[in-house]
Amino acid sequence: MFGYMLGNSFKVNKSNKVYKVTVNYTHAKPPTSFRYDLNINEKLSKIRIILEDDSFNQMNNTFSFSNFKANKFIEIRQKDEDHVKLNEIIVLNNSDDQDIQLYLIKSSTYDWRFLNYLCKLDYGRTMTFNKNEKADERAFIMKNCEMTIIGAVGCGEGKVEFNSVEDRVIKTNLFFSSNINLQNFVNLAILGERAKNVKTNFEEKISYHYTEYGKVSLEFGNFLEPTPKFIKEVENAINLKDPKKFKQITEKFGQFIPTKVILGGRAYYRELEILEKYTKENGYKGSMNACGTTSSGIASQCSNSKSNFYKTGCTKLIGGAHPASFKEFDENAWIKSLKDFRNWDCIEFQKPVGIFQLLPNHLRKLIISSLGKKILYSNIEPHEIPITYSEPQVIKLDIPDDISEIFRIKDTDCSIFATIVDTEKPKLFYKKTNDFFSCQVLCFPGANPQLIIHCTKKATGDEARKRKLNIGWMIIGYYKDLNFITDFDVQFKIAKIDINTTSNSSQSMYYKEYLDFEYNSLTNKVPCIGIPVLEKLDSSNKSLIIGHQFFDNHGINRIGSYTFSYCLEKNHYVNLPEFKLYTLVILNYDPKTYGTLYFGQKSYIEFSDPLKPRYISLYFTNENNCGPIFLRQKFNRINMKHIDCKHKGNDCFICSDKAFTLKFSNEQIECIYFDPHKND
Repeated sequence: MFGYMLGNSFKVNKSNKVYKVTVNYTHAKPPTSFRYDLNINEKLSKIRIILEDDSFNQMNNTFSFSNFKANKFIEIRQKDEDHVKLNEIIVLNNSDDQDIQLYLIKSSTYDWRFLNYLCKLDYGRTMTFNKNEKADERAFIMKNCEMTIIGAVGCGEGKVEFNSVEDRVIKTNLFFSSNINLQNFVNLAILGERAKNVKTNFEEKISYHYTEYGKVSLEFGNFLEPTPKFIKEVENAINLKDPKKFKQITEKFGQFIPTKVILGGRAYYRELEILEKYTKENGYKGSMNACGTTSSGIASQCSNSKSNFYKTGCTKLIGGAHPASFKEFDENAWIKSLKDFRNWDCIEFQKPVGIFQLLPNHLRKLIISSLGKKILYSNIEPHEIPITYSEPQVIKLDIPDDISEIFRIKDTDCSIFATIVDTEKPKLFYKKTNDFFSCQVLCFPGANPQLIIHCTKKATGDEARKRKLNIGWMIIGYYKDLNFITDFDVQFKIAKIDINTTSNSSQSMYYKEYLDFEYNSLTNKVPCIGIPVLEKLDSSNKSLIIGHQFFDNHGINRIGSYTFSYCLEKNHYVNLPEFKLYTLVILNYDPKTYGTLYFGQKSYIEFSDPLKPRYISLYFTNENNCGPIFLRQKFNRINMKHIDCKHKGNDCFICSDKAFTLKFSNEQIECIYFDPHKND
């Protein structure tokens, strides 16, 4: 049937080591063959690479080279291919060198290379609401692997229950153990369904019984090398400075790679509890923190319910030989089919890592910078604040430990912004007063940020009590790593102005400076929200409230800031202390969440419902109109507030600059707002 082996008796022409070799796939269906020009002195490992690079043949890790001896094919193990040359195994059918044959057979054993090829383990994946989808493009090359044979302990039975939307997504995507990175990808899957307006119906409480046969586990997080194509696309996105390009990359290469997988087979048997009730309202609720984690649930209003239980047969198979239909499912035959490793599939994913996180460090830093700053955490806290006129209240915020850790990381360059709503409802015929609460940030180096709250009202008699406030705050900074990308579209910038007026007496009571970005008032919304930040609190500044505004300079397409300070102890405007003005610049965000409110001919803006904390700043369309005005959020109003200066003498730069009169014109003064919770 076959000719003879070349072996050592074959006389190789040293000037011509390349011969035409027919490569035969004996176990392919149907058997096929291809002809190649091959150097017969090459090692088999090199020949394998040549054959695998040809997209027209079938060469992969499911095939092994063979040595034909004693009328049978002897498999050459893939780990031995570095030690065997092609001329040791090829067959010569004729006495000349015109009919050289190479025979490939089906591998009888497996290694991690074969299993990687079988299950495409070094491809990225994306969580969806119903399944875990493999990416179209390969993001990484697996260079090695820690493979563990599971054995008898991998066989078992159990029950999977879906207790929430998140739980459903996690288990449907074959994750059954917790991981700090996992929640981010779950959030993205849920948000993806919401973006498509797909309603998730949880009126069916579903549980599955399953039989599972885990065969091997593979862990390879330390052995992944990014493909040249993946790196090229990342570099192009960085150079284009367009965050949306990174989203397009994840659509092509996946969001993450599970760096540990279990292969084998799993059969599901469904047990269904039908609740006979009709949903009037059903939707997903949640709040997100900076690391991408949420708390969520299903909100529904229903009529009375009645439960019925149904147990069905096999409804889903992962791995093993699949029958033509589940009606023909034979569990024993399916279990037997799992003895063939070619029938294994991924039955559990573990340790997911974002595809960008596995890139070299210099690329990760460039990606983080390109994506811009994000809201890493936000919260609204109720507080009761005593009314103390000149003495500030220092508020410690309820910052989670993981967020506190991120805040202290230098590379995240975090900043905090805060806002206050006085929840007290105005009394009937409420007397017009200038009382309001001022908020400033106190940020000692190396410590968690705190808030400095002043009340401009002197409490007397029954007013010497506590006032209920809602305090909103958010931490904005760069991602600490690339496992927590929640939105590629959102982008912020923080402009920081160091203010120290001791060297400039002409601006000692107020300070103006342009922000470092261009702005076109004809085409853009005003994107600035500010807050004063102090690094110390002592007798020199504890009675000071610092006001800020923004103004437009149409001539140079720039926005400027105007700051001033008032001393509650002295009851007049004073020199500015040393502090920083942090300005949140909204480069890209949901347009529904920020914009401009107009006062018209009034000193306030009124809303139909009580306010929840918005981040607000005052904005003047004319630089020359800037003056000492504060903003107050109280119950359902945003008010402009001006405090009279009781300074004796003529050396108050604010008073002497002009006799300030508050003029109300919807063309000159506006309120900028940012409401990140608007869509919650």
